[in-house]
Amino acid sequence: DADSGNLELTFQRTNNGTVNSMTASGGTTDGWTILPSGIIMKWNTVNATGATTINANAFGKSFTTLYSVQLTNQTTKSSSDTYVMGGVITGTTFDIYVGSRTTPGTPATANINWLVIGV
Repeated sequence: DADSGNLELTFQRTNNGTVNSMTASGGTTDGWTILPSGIIMKWNTVNATGATTINANAFGKSFTTLYSVQLTNQTTKSSSDTYVMGGVITGTTFDIYVGSRTTPGTPATANINWLVIGV
């Protein structure tokens, strides 16, 4: 793989010379993969306080366009008082905001799993 330097499974269509990746780097808390269609998926877990900007191109194959960002709050001890919002996608970055439900406008801290999909 030109992006990771690791060996991986690929396929090549008979009607063109494009080599398509079927596997890529993956992990339990962070990783990425490229589907045969060219769709890229990346995921990671971050500890966010208040407003946090995430660069989706920080690892793995670079995106040109993000299509979707999914966020999941993994903090259990104070999750009833914590809310998580996704921000506007700007190019290949997105914002996460973690705040307090009981004290609006007050930043909170949470472990957030994010998943982004794009090309």
